[in-house]
Amino acid sequence: MKDETSSSINDPEFSQPICIALQIALTELMASWNIHPQAVVGHSSGEIAAACAAGAISRASAWRLAYHRGALSSVLARSEQQPRGTMISVALDAAEAQAYIDRIAPNHTETASIACMNSPKNVTISGGSKVINTLQALLDEAGIFVRKLQVENAYDSVYMKPIAAEYRRLVGTVKARISTGGDGPTFYSSLTAKRAPIEALRSADY
Repeated sequence: MKDETSSSINDPEFSQPICIALQIALTELMASWNIHPQAVVGHSSGEIAAACAAGAISRASAWRLAYHRGALSSVLARSEQQPRGTMISVALDAAEAQAYIDRIAPNHTETASIACMNSPKNVTISGGSKVINTLQALLDEAGIFVRKLQVENAYDSVYMKPIAAEYRRLVGTVKARISTGGDGPTFYSSLTAKRAPIEALRSADY
C-alpha cells in the first residue's frame, strides 16, 4: 500500500518470496476448483512454484528456496565487494542481441550475456551495470526498444556465483510434496528447454 518511493516491494528479500507465495496460492485456488495442470513451466525463480505445482517439492521446501534466494540476492545487491549488476529487456532475437554484446565486449572488463529468450524477438540481457548501461545507450541510438528492469542484480548470469555455495548450504534437503494420487503434471524446464524428471528438481544444484 506504500508509494513507490517508500515501498520495499522491489527488494528481492521481499519480492521473491511474495511472488512464489502468490503463484503457489493461485495453483492451490485452482486445485480447490478441481482445476489441475497437465504441464507446468516457470521462469527463473518461478520454477520454484512450477516444481511445487508438479509435486516435485513440498510447499515448505518452496518457501525455503524462495526465502533464501531472495535474502541472499538482497545481500548481494548491497555488497560493496561485488560489482553491481543489472538487466535489460531488448526487442531483438538472440543472435542479434549477441552481436551487440560482442560489439562492446572488447571495451569492458565487465561481462554481459543473454539471460533469457522471452520470445523469438525479445531477450533479457544480464551483466555488470557499466557494460549494460553502455549497451542500453547503443541500442537506444540504434532505435531498438530497450528497457532496464527494476533489479539490482544480474540474475541468471555469472554475477550470481558469489552466493551460490551459501545458497546450496541453506537450501539443504529438498523434500517432495505428498502426492494426492494420479500422475502429476509434466515439468518443462526453462533452464534446459526440455522435460525434466521431478527427481531432478529436488537437487540443490538444479
